Amino acid sequence: DYIELVHSYPNGYDLIGNVCDIKDNNYTPVNGIQYKYIELANIGKSGEITGCNEQAGDELPTRARRIVHKGDVIVSSIEGSLDGCALVTDEYDRALCSTGFYVLKSHQHNPETLLTLFKSLPIQNLMKKGCSGTILTAIGKSEFEKIPIPLIHQEVQDEIARHVKKSFELRMEAMQLLENAKLTVETIIENGGG
Repeated sequence: DYIELVHSYPNGYDLIGNVCDIKDNNYTPVNGIQYKYIELANIGKSGEITGCNEQAGDELPTRARRIVHKGDVIVSSIEGSLDGCALVTDEYDRALCSTGFYVLKSHQHNPETLLTLFKSLPIQNLMKKGCSGTILTAIGKSEFEKIPIPLIHQEVQDEIARHVKKSFELRMEAMQLLENAKLTVETIIENGGG
């Protein structure tokens, strides 16, 4: 049903393998150099990266082998965590992420639209359908590349990008306001509540 839904999209569709570059070259961290490392636990519900570990190259786990750049979209390949996808922002440019993610860049969709597609129910279910394995069930690259995704009109992509950027800005503003409130409470407590 989901395949039919994507196939019937009025503007057409194409396969992920044709629409996206999948960056799957391994990067070997350099001993003694500090890296930001993004893992599944660092992915928020709204497609944001909520933080990272900072570790020296020789202390990183062996799965820390994908380098990401601003504008990439990272998508979990592990069943049960397929909705773990996020947009890489300035703050995480040149960070490393786990090999459990697909690192994507599209030449037909802006990053915000790509993120929104991967968060959508139809694409989530098509990914789930492609999962296989026994101990750690995941979607392999060949299955992942065959998933059809709709080709979104540019005007719609521009609107999606505006909404996603605004949500990221508001989230940052909310975090700053919370931090300010915390500091105010701490100051009041330190000054004896007055």
